[in-house]
Amino acid sequence: SPTSVFVGSRPGKAPYYACYPYDAVRTENGFTFEILDDQSDITVNAGPMAAYSSEGKSVKFENTLSWLKIGLKGNALVKKVTLEDKNGGKLYGSLNVKLKDDEESPIDFANQSIDNGGSILKIESTDGFQLKSGGDDSNFTWFSFLVPVGSLKGNIEIKVYGNGDDCLKTYTKTLSGGIAAHKVYTAKVNESEVTVTAPTVTTTVACDVCITTVGGTIKLTNPTTATVEYGAVYSKTN
Repeated sequence: SPTSVFVGSRPGKAPYYACYPYDAVRTENGFTFEILDDQSDITVNAGPMAAYSSEGKSVKFENTLSWLKIGLKGNALVKKVTLEDKNGGKLYGSLNVKLKDDEESPIDFANQSIDNGGSILKIESTDGFQLKSGGDDSNFTWFSFLVPVGSLKGNIEIKVYGNGDDCLKTYTKTLSGGIAAHKVYTAKVNESEVTVTAPTVTTTVACDVCITTVGGTIKLTNPTTATVEYGAVYSKTN
C-alpha cells in the first residue's frame, strides 16, 4: 500500500483519529463527510478516508466509499451520465462514519449512515465525452462513481445523455447484495446501446433549387419534397 510521512506535533492524548480530506467534521465517535451528487470533478470527490491510531506513531487510512465504474462504447458524444438507486437508497449527502478501535480496519461500516442528500449521482461535461467503437476493453470510456458501502441493493439505473435533456439510452442492472467495502465494481454498456442512428429530415424546397451534397448534385422541381440525410453538408444555389 502507498505510504506517506507526516511531520508535526501530536496535541492531546492518545488514541488519535485522522481523516481525509481535512475539512471533515469531527463527531463524538467518528467523522461526517459531505458527499456531492455531482462527481464530475474527481479531484474534489476523491474518496474520503479515516484512520485510528492507539499511539499516534503511524496511521493506516481506510476508504469510506467504494467505486462503481461504468464503461460505455459507441459513436455518441455524451454530455452526462447519471447513476440512480431505484430503491431510493441515498448515494450522496452527509456521510456519518463511525470509528472503532481497530488500526487495520477502523471504520464501522455496519453503522455508517447518510443524512439528507438523494439517490442520483451525475458526471457531466460541457464539451462532452466522445465514445469509441469496437476494439477491446481499452476502447471503453469509463465513468467512475464513488458509492457508499451498503448502497445499491437491487436495481440501479444508468442514463446516458447527449445535449440538454436528450437521453440517448437508459440501462438497468441489478446488483445482488449491494456495495461491499474496499471494492471496485464495473458495469459495461454494449456498444449498440449507446450508438446514435442519424435520423432523416423531410424538407420542402423551392422551384429549381439545386442542392449540392458531398456526393453529387440533385435537381429538384417545384413543388417537391426531398428526404435529406441528417448531418450531411448542403449548399443552395440559384
